[in-house]
Amino acid sequence: MATSKRGRSPKQLHVKGRRLVVVDCETNGLYGDVRILSLAVIELRNGIAADSKLWLVNPGNVPMDPGAIAKNGLTADLLEDASSFDVLVDEVTQWLTAPEGDTLTLIGHKVSFDAHKLAGEYRRLGLTLPPLQLLDTAKLVEAAHVHPERKSLEALLAALGLTNSAPHTALGDTAAAAAAAVELLHRIVEDEKTIDLAAVLDGLCVTYDGETGGSWVVPVEPEVELTDAHRSAHLADLSDGRSRSLALDVCLGEDCAILPTRMEDGIITQAHARQVTTWALASIDADDTLSRATIGRLLRGVGQALRRVEDPEYVLEVYRNELAPYLDWLGPCTPEDACERCANESGTCDFDGVLRRCVDAFVQDKFDPFAKPSKKRASEFLAGYNPKVARKRGRPKEGFYGELRRAGHLDAAGYGIARVADVRRVEGGREWAYRLLRKAWDDGCRTPRLAEMLASMTVVDAVEGGSWGAVPVDPKAPVIEAVSLIDESLASYPNQSSHIFERLDERRNRLTRVRDAAPRVARNPTTTLNVRRPHSTILGRAAMPAKKTAREAAATVVKVAAPRAGSRRAR
Repeated sequence: MATSKRGRSPKQLHVKGRRLVVVDCETNGLYGDVRILSLAVIELRNGIAADSKLWLVNPGNVPMDPGAIAKNGLTADLLEDASSFDVLVDEVTQWLTAPEGDTLTLIGHKVSFDAHKLAGEYRRLGLTLPPLQLLDTAKLVEAAHVHPERKSLEALLAALGLTNSAPHTALGDTAAAAAAAVELLHRIVEDEKTIDLAAVLDGLCVTYDGETGGSWVVPVEPEVELTDAHRSAHLADLSDGRSRSLALDVCLGEDCAILPTRMEDGIITQAHARQVTTWALASIDADDTLSRATIGRLLRGVGQALRRVEDPEYVLEVYRNELAPYLDWLGPCTPEDACERCANESGTCDFDGVLRRCVDAFVQDKFDPFAKPSKKRASEFLAGYNPKVARKRGRPKEGFYGELRRAGHLDAAGYGIARVADVRRVEGGREWAYRLLRKAWDDGCRTPRLAEMLASMTVVDAVEGGSWGAVPVDPKAPVIEAVSLIDESLASYPNQSSHIFERLDERRNRLTRVRDAAPRVARNPTTTLNVRRPHSTILGRAAMPAKKTAREAAATVVKVAAPRAGSRRAR
């Protein structure tokens, strides 16, 4: 668990008065009689995995969700010889107890889920979970100023350059969460320029009361009481077409909160993805009484299904013939009639989200949540829209971006532009990416990711008035432009509060402080500005002298001082 990066010492992560234990558990499902099947813990001492333990737990005669089994591989036959939790509880308690006078800090990715399930196992035995505090990786991510694309553990590891050797296993996920926590703690220490982590953790941890996850931890979905028919639907074999349709019909009739997850669990092949899409769209057409929240859940499942089809022509067909006409007729969400996510202000609108998933399915060669757009698909997405090539006479071939923009689906259009531009920017095409982002912005695309990228490149590359790499007359002009871009994007999404908007607001505040600060004067006013690093003037640093060309260097007159009298050179 120790890191090999230069300048880092294990002493930096010494936390006095706290026992740090990373935890992860695998369960038989998310709803109903949820039981722990596997539990893993790793103790961290000075950023090193000092000890670890894995338990397999026999839950007894309880229903096993096929979706959970497919992910963690823990079947009833595999757990038949494992010990029940009442046999293991004393050993688990030793791991969850800190030395006298110290505090037990339980660390994990969405650690409130694991703590809640542990508390449930203790309650079944008439016991109480030992007193402890929770430290979610989400809080460490905020403190370390790391920006993963999603809230999943996989996205966090990708943002930190780490990997998980055994995903969806208790020990594998615990080791991955421990590695992520150590890396984040190191970054916090480096940013804060302090080795007193105890004070930092005091502001990030929350005391767990055995019932809830605390005020800032992501809330756990409620354990609702299911009817017999609904429970049977959750235990149905979703790999069979008829069984899947019947089970999804029951979940739809019960207004199941995890309907999108159930739809995704039923997708094993591309043919299954098409069948789930067809079922969802037919269900919407067949029932005029469905609420907007329920329709949003169905469309969320459709989005996940379309990503697994791996057929751009099919995606375009569904968009043109089914989604676009229906969404235009339905209109945007309002405070009085909103989808589930808009009503809770918990993320991207379900009706925008399904179009974003259409874009993902179009620009990626195969289903992979973290795959980059392929060059071929990106070209088809931007057909007739090369930012460096002027339009020729006549109407050029229109790509998917142009189709989305012309139909007024600017959120999905901007989302796709940001994905394509991000890849080209990383591969060295920064000017191409900037021009593409600016062109999409002028077309009305105000998505937060596009605004974030455009604001960042405007400042870092000192783009002024659309002139790439130009040294601004006013060093703060790019900062003012970047703040204006972010303000316009935030105004276009007034009721959103997902992570990307928090990140965008944080960047705006940072740029505002730079804009309002008094300019610093360079030490040498006669220094020539370095056009290749114009952002140095914006951040208030002294300008760098420009390098001389070979011709200028050859023409330079070198003045040689006369030797001192009596010196060896004079003799």
